[in-house]
Amino acid sequence: MCEAATAITVGTMLVGAAMKARAQAQAGAAQANILEGNAVLADRAASDAVSRGEFGAQRVALRGGHVGSAQQAAYAAAGVDTKSGSPTAVAGDTTALTALDAAIVKNNATREALGFATQAGQFREQAKYTRSAASGAAMQTILGGVAGAATRTIPMLKIAGQGEDIGDGSYGGAFFPDEAD
Repeated sequence: MCEAATAITVGTMLVGAAMKARAQAQAGAAQANILEGNAVLADRAASDAVSRGEFGAQRVALRGGHVGSAQQAAYAAAGVDTKSGSPTAVAGDTTALTALDAAIVKNNATREALGFATQAGQFREQAKYTRSAASGAAMQTILGGVAGAATRTIPMLKIAGQGEDIGDGSYGGAFFPDEAD
């Protein structure tokens, strides 16, 4: 009767350890999938930042073109020659400042995209770590369950009918019959 109860207890311990290990592995995989999904979203945000930067730079260039045209129209309406002197210097400055503004917009978008790309990489690394940690935790749970079951059963085992517990460190030659006392 005692052996049956021990067997049931040990079986329950092992099944419980296996179920817990599986749950740990599944939880780790689910968390890793979430992190990988976040990485995809960060990649999309990086791509969107670049697209917004391109669009913003084009908008700045268009606005700069409007300013330059308005300046030339104002000079012409005032009777000033727009092909030389101050009007050409102002037009050159307007073009240069417009290009600088467009470059700043693109640069800011590139920096934003870099931040998102870095974040995506961090999410991917964290997903790898999470999978590894879950696998390690599951293995530790299984080994702990086996060790617990062994601790529970070893004192109950008798070796070769000699009546010595396996857990007390003596084996009385049961494993190596040639070395028996």
